[in-house]
Amino acid sequence: DRNGICQRGYGRKRSTGVVIRGNKLHDIGGNGIKLWGTNGGLIERNVVSFARARCKDHAAGIWPFASDDTVIQFNQVSDTQGTLDGQAFDSDYQCERTIIQYNMSWRNQGGFLLVCAPGNNYCRNTVVRYNLSVDDGVNSARVIHFGGNSEHTLIHNNTFVITGKQQIPLVKCTDWERGIPRNVDFINNLIITQEGGQARYEFGPVKEFRMRNNV
Repeated sequence: DRNGICQRGYGRKRSTGVVIRGNKLHDIGGNGIKLWGTNGGLIERNVVSFARARCKDHAAGIWPFASDDTVIQFNQVSDTQGTLDGQAFDSDYQCERTIIQYNMSWRNQGGFLLVCAPGNNYCRNTVVRYNLSVDDGVNSARVIHFGGNSEHTLIHNNTFVITGKQQIPLVKCTDWERGIPRNVDFINNLIITQEGGQARYEFGPVKEFRMRNNV
């Protein structure tokens, strides 16, 4: 129940050829789908709902850890519970070149996306594009969270819908063990705020956060 589907590697050797495709996961106590120590993993066309339903620590819908060149695409993630972390998707530390694309996400209490690493570690070159996020994040959460030492993140051509009941940061930046987010590009995104809703920006510790051509 702690993980719906979890590939697990140990030490410096990483798995290859890992494909997780076409599964339906509902009412999972912790993470929905997690890659842990793989290169070139593919997670696509899965449906994950009500993940993090029982655990008390950090968990999210779909995410890689200690993995390079992961592609996460054409998935649906909804109703992930709680705000620790509680996002639909996460590009976590010891990861490079994660691509999150063509997914749909809605009603995840922790938000749509986490990109993070502690100060003595790294998360590099994440690309998030062509996704649809609707009603992600309760008011005590955020839609997108950059935490700690994440570097060179590109978020472009996504659509974010903030509903009328949400008063929430669309973007939130925080430190983690003295690491701060660096070199973020937030480009060509569409943000729709329904009547009564509010999308704000909480730029805490961050270096070089560039926003342009958003609507």
